[in-house]
Amino acid sequence: GLGSTGQVEWPRIVVNDVPGSTVKINLLSAGIDSDSSFYNHGTSLNTNQFGDWIFYRALSDEAYTIARSENGKIGVAFVNNDEKFPVDKGDVFFMESTNEGISFQQPVKIFDANLSSSGSKGLGGFRGISIIYTDEQPHVVFETVYFEVGLGYFPGIASNIRYWNPSLTGSNPNKSKAIVDSTNVPFYLRGGVGDNLAGICRPVIGKSDDENILFVAMMVADSSMGGVSVPTSFTNIFLTLSANNGTSWKAPVQITPNAPRKD
Repeated sequence: GLGSTGQVEWPRIVVNDVPGSTVKINLLSAGIDSDSSFYNHGTSLNTNQFGDWIFYRALSDEAYTIARSENGKIGVAFVNNDEKFPVDKGDVFFMESTNEGISFQQPVKIFDANLSSSGSKGLGGFRGISIIYTDEQPHVVFETVYFEVGLGYFPGIASNIRYWNPSLTGSNPNKSKAIVDSTNVPFYLRGGVGDNLAGICRPVIGKSDDENILFVAMMVADSSMGGVSVPTSFTNIFLTLSANNGTSWKAPVQITPNAPRKD
């Protein structure tokens, strides 16, 4: 850690067991005390040999993700730290390393929330974000949630899941596209205990063994509610896929049962 029990928490880790590689572990972490996020690398799978914790501009509350390509690129996608960088409030970034994660290139903005001015309203990056590589190309999914500058996020109002890869048409930060929203899954205003969840949230991305299919799963609030002290929305899991490198996506399907009713 950095010297305080609350400074480094919520790790995200990838491990490299390729013989001859200098770096064996790449990790992201964050701290409540410092309200900051850091990256680091380890040079051994057997002993505690790490480099320095290096600050980068991610939101500290788990709003970051890391992946390794077959040839050793390290990709990191993250939601902006709004406290330290208010001019980029709600924006989402991607950064990549070509030296095994010892250092990273300048972050690229892949989503611009346009929430920097007083009184702005709209969708901004919140918590859920996930990354994977195919053929040395990064693929990122992330949630955006309704936000009003000066008042904060309102996860119960509106949210969607967006997808980005560098080969999409257009130019950054406008390449990403919404792949799941109220037009293709049921949308209910999430109620009850918040847990920093939205109506549509927490995407994760994966791939088939041959890397020809991309899969994205996400949580979608249901109309039914449960709980004794604070009635709270149940949540379903939906799944969508792309067979053309993210250019288009199938209609999401619910993969959890409606009965018995479980969260």
